[in-house]
Amino acid sequence: AAAFYAAPPRAKVRGRANLPSGESPLLPASIGAPSSAEFPLLVRAQPAAADAGVEACARAVRALCDDEGALLRHGAVLLRGLPLASPEDFDAFCTAIGWTTSKLGGGGTARTVLAKNVRTASDEPAEHTIEPHLDMAHNAAFPHRIAFFMLHGPPRGAGGETVLTDTRACR
Repeated sequence: AAAFYAAPPRAKVRGRANLPSGESPLLPASIGAPSSAEFPLLVRAQPAAADAGVEACARAVRALCDDEGALLRHGAVLLRGLPLASPEDFDAFCTAIGWTTSKLGGGGTARTVLAKNVRTASDEPAEHTIEPHLDMAHNAAFPHRIAFFMLHGPPRGAGGETVLTDTRACR
């Protein structure tokens, strides 16, 4: 875990193409990965998790991310090394956690359905920037939790980063 926080990769912000107000001197030149173990909490599955299966892993994550657990304290939990190899696995994992699922709609980006409760986060080209935001915060019904799954990340420097922002610290 220390390596995750020790040398965080940086994502260009100021001067980034397709970012509203991207030339503003008020923006930082770049933002990096979290620099503290407080946000997000990094949890790496043990090697035996692959043998335990998706549902066993989901039971462990449910205990970690319940309404009184680490998700509430840390704001985000980054899970690594789970035995998930497809959108169908991710759907089964989320179903086994027991969270109520819903599909967000009416947002400003196109998405592709990959499995029953799994869609792409955005079908925008990697060079388009989606600034930090709260999904559907303007609606009366907004998600209480949101889960992302990345099977393959973008090539380094290609764009397409998913930046986690602790909005509790934004003032």
